[in-house]
Amino acid sequence: MCKSDSALVHQTVHSCLIQDFKQARTRRKMASHSILSILLFSAFIQATDAVCKDTSTLTDDERTIVEEHNKYRQKHEDTPDLCYGVSGEDVTFTADSMSIATFTPHSTGKAFGENKGNIGQPGGYFTNSEAYTSVIKSWYDYRSSDPDEGQQVIWKSTKQVNCGYGQSALTVQSTTFYSHFIFCQYFPPGNTLAGAQDIGVVADNIGEFIPVPCEKPTVANATVTPASATLNKDEIYTVTCNEGFVVLFDESESSKNLTCNIDGSLLQVLRLSVKSLMIPSLGLQGLVQGAPF
Repeated sequence: MCKSDSALVHQTVHSCLIQDFKQARTRRKMASHSILSILLFSAFIQATDAVCKDTSTLTDDERTIVEEHNKYRQKHEDTPDLCYGVSGEDVTFTADSMSIATFTPHSTGKAFGENKGNIGQPGGYFTNSEAYTSVIKSWYDYRSSDPDEGQQVIWKSTKQVNCGYGQSALTVQSTTFYSHFIFCQYFPPGNTLAGAQDIGVVADNIGEFIPVPCEKPTVANATVTPASATLNKDEIYTVTCNEGFVVLFDESESSKNLTCNIDGSLLQVLRLSVKSLMIPSLGLQGLVQGAPF
């Protein structure tokens, strides 16, 4: 039996109303879920942001710490920059309070990685910036194949660093040494020196070097070949002394090879001397810079 057009219209409108009602209920559910997701996401963002100190509020010391760590991290592939960490739900940093006691041993049973080091000199303290710069460099330069202080500096999964220092003047045989004692703590950890567990393995957390070209050195009293302004890893600059000059400490040679290292440094540095032993004012910097030592 056929329905009239009016009945059909009525049924269609009724169906549409039901459909609209269902869609509205679905939209309300989706909106509720969306609001919940936004709130959760916002809370996550706030929690994440809370562990990194705002860069605009960093002290000079904190800025030095971050910049010096990231300088070395940027030499390695897939190694993101660190931020200056503050204590939160995930970790409580204690470096600042620990470093007041200058000979404090490593922490124990902590979830963070930890480095410690010291630097001193007679006659007065280094600036904090000089002390941090020198100690962080020493960690990086003397890293081993194990997850130690040096590996911690460039550990891929580490995101935060927090440091503190103490000072001590110690007199030995009438000479007073003025020392900085520095603690840095890292999260997630990249070494087990403070008791952290399950940090991962070196192979997964230390990025390969990013090759850096070597710049052609300027050498007084010598010719440098090839003429290229830069060379790549394992390529060689040859330094040939001008007449009357030889390689210092090896007067049998009048030339020397400088091999480009992967980090952009030249593996050998020369100093030159006149054969008559009238040594000019050229030192380590004089050779490269063409300026008096």
